[in-house]
Amino acid sequence: MLLPGAPMSHSDRKAYRRHPRIPVDMMINKFVDDQPYMVRVKDISMSGVYFHKLIEPKFIENEDSEVGLELRLPGSEDTIWVAGRLIRESSGQAPENEDGRDIAGCGIEFTDMADEDRLRLQMFISEAMRRPER
Repeated sequence: MLLPGAPMSHSDRKAYRRHPRIPVDMMINKFVDDQPYMVRVKDISMSGVYFHKLIEPKFIENEDSEVGLELRLPGSEDTIWVAGRLIRESSGQAPENEDGRDIAGCGIEFTDMADEDRLRLQMFISEAMRRPER
């Protein structure tokens, strides 16, 4: 049983997720204080996204920090705007890529999305789940 506020292991987090994650490799804009910063998405679900930070100033981000996201799903010309809150941040202290470099990343939970954007995301995820290479 998970206690509120208790740290979760990777397997606990995976079992706790409400929606399946789809691995992707795409660039999106993360907005902080109305300034866009490009980030590289690792995976996306109906409830959130995990991305690696690229180049941005050092922000004081803590849980519940609000961000805006602008994304264009692969194969689509439509822009999706999403509001979200920081739920997890990796400091980049552990190697996460093949050449051993540290990569800082963030888990964002979606807090607001237009209905038509939610439908676009849902269609993208459904199609991705049907692909055999998944």
